[in-house]
Amino acid sequence: MHRTLLRPRTAGLVVTVLVLVVAVLGLGEASAARLTLAKPAQPYAAAVQRCATGPATVTPSGSAVGGQYTQVTVTGLGGTCATGRVLLATSAGTVLLDSTGHLAGGAFTATTSTPFTAPTTTTARVLVAGDGWPVAATWVPPAAAGPVYPGPDGSAFDTTVTWDLTNATSGQQACFTIRVTTRSTTPIVWSAWIDTAQAPFNGARTGYSLQGDESWKYQLGAPSAAGLIKISGRTDVWQPYDTVVAGQVRTVTVCNYSLPGAVVTPSAYTVSSAQGTWTDREACVVTTVTGNGTSPFYVAWQTPVDMTAAVARLRSAGGSPDAWRYGGDEWRLDRTVVPSLSGPYVFQTTSRTASNIVGTQSFSFSTCVVDR
Repeated sequence: MHRTLLRPRTAGLVVTVLVLVVAVLGLGEASAARLTLAKPAQPYAAAVQRCATGPATVTPSGSAVGGQYTQVTVTGLGGTCATGRVLLATSAGTVLLDSTGHLAGGAFTATTSTPFTAPTTTTARVLVAGDGWPVAATWVPPAAAGPVYPGPDGSAFDTTVTWDLTNATSGQQACFTIRVTTRSTTPIVWSAWIDTAQAPFNGARTGYSLQGDESWKYQLGAPSAAGLIKISGRTDVWQPYDTVVAGQVRTVTVCNYSLPGAVVTPSAYTVSSAQGTWTDREACVVTTVTGNGTSPFYVAWQTPVDMTAAVARLRSAGGSPDAWRYGGDEWRLDRTVVPSLSGPYVFQTTSRTASNIVGTQSFSFSTCVVDR
């Protein structure tokens, strides 16, 4: 009885295997005809259809603590995938983050419990996938550190740097206050750095002083070859202030009252021109320089002023241009090139300290040609 039951099952198995072989290898029209209900192509295509497209961009996100991040954000994904995965590694292959996140609107955020220092170049290695499908991706490094930043030793600022800026005719002045802390539950030796090459310091390597009632707790190092000045706590006082632990804050204020003038920074402003007085005897051009909000520090500006149309206006009425005339704010700028009345009629102007701008501030001045 046992053998009798096995025979039909064995026979059925043999037939099934043969049918599968025929289906896979495509042996003959007759065999294909017997498999019309299987239609393997359609379900196979539906099962493996790619659900994510790129290219994707990977950037560090969230707040850096002690110069380290715990998450990245991936953007630029298309398709219908539900789960994204991202792997970030150094150019040498050291894995910094390997995590997943919910994919919605073409983006997701992935988090790690191990803080990492974000690679500063685009040569970092990234792998991005949606529901397992790999997608082309590139790494975008974090923005360069500002003029004052925490050291790489686990130090952090628990608030943004507070600035007090003075744009005086006697020169630029700047003070800043930092609040240094850490996420470390064991004390660390903390530090912060001043990058003197950046605004508002503009290359000044001397003139820095600690301010406030607790300034004696801290110290400033000598400038490095790259112009970096280290801020740290002192160890030679009755209670050492060179360390900090989670929950503690070291508040430090530094000033420099003799900074060089602001630097011309075309990326920080726009220039527009409009007609002012526009008569047969006088034609004026009003030039306005407006900050675009990209610089939190004072910047200098420079711009040409083309008076060709103004001269043409006087001549169109039969006049003879015989003098240039300026507005009441003339003392706030320099005209480095003053054209003759025979042309070409283009001034070159640049700011003095009194007309430097910060943020979205603006400054306007007039240039006129007259027929006296």
